[in-house]
Amino acid sequence: MRIRAFRAGVADSVRNSLKELRRSAGAAGLGGVVLDVRGNPGGDVGEAVLIADTFVGEGVLVRTRGRGGQILREERATQAATDDATKVVVLQDHRSASASELLAIALQDHGRAKVVGERSYGKGTVQDVIGLDDGSVLTLTIARYFSPKDRLIDGVGVEPDVAVADMATQPEAALRAALTAL
Repeated sequence: MRIRAFRAGVADSVRNSLKELRRSAGAAGLGGVVLDVRGNPGGDVGEAVLIADTFVGEGVLVRTRGRGGQILREERATQAATDDATKVVVLQDHRSASASELLAIALQDHGRAKVVGERSYGKGTVQDVIGLDDGSVLTLTIARYFSPKDRLIDGVGVEPDVAVADMATQPEAALRAALTAL
């Protein structure tokens, strides 16, 4: 499944696609799914959390920490309709950022997915945008995102379990590596 950006409704689309894939697989069963977030710049963090919640039954999916490391918020998995049987691989590259990194690291930390590809971009900040009277805007970083195992994302990125070289020149090789990781 290719996820180009996290917009409203993408989590529902992923869940519906999973249902259709299971239906199509029939008695043979679904061998696994590749969530392809290559080049995904992020978007609605809530949608990434909903997708992670699809595959994780309990525990923290993402947390935000403010000044001094204080936990400001934790998003937790819910047991309802959790798919804990389907094998999952997240395919990422160096342009995968923000919400796509949150999805990858949540699934990786919970042991629900292998991450394949390159180290991701490393954008894990919560920002507040304030409009000014002259029409300009001021963007303030007010918190940072952390993984379920409390790993920092910002400036670090998500390290893949299976590294793939030359992804830009050989995108098919990256997909083959993801399928092999299933």
